[in-house]
Amino acid sequence: MYRQPSGGVIVRPSRARVAPGDGSLGPVPARLAEIARNLGVRIAEARANGWLGEVQGLQTSLDQAREKVVALDRLACTARGGPVAIGMPVIPPVLG
Repeated sequence: MYRQPSGGVIVRPSRARVAPGDGSLGPVPARLAEIARNLGVRIAEARANGWLGEVQGLQTSLDQAREKVVALDRLACTARGGPVAIGMPVIPPVLG
């Protein structure tokens, strides 16, 4: 989140943090879906007006929102599955 010179605040979806807690991610995926729909409408408007730079920026935001949804889905699956086995580290013998 950062402040614009106009006084507005921008929240970047790619920086959103979610704690799975009880396994329910709450309204975050629905909000990201709403953001993605809105970005799709804005991309269509920018294309219709020939604002190619705007299209590129909005497309980047849309890609980030989609990546966040995928990450949240992955997090939800992992949270329900219990602990993740990462193995034991291998410590090489000391030569000397």
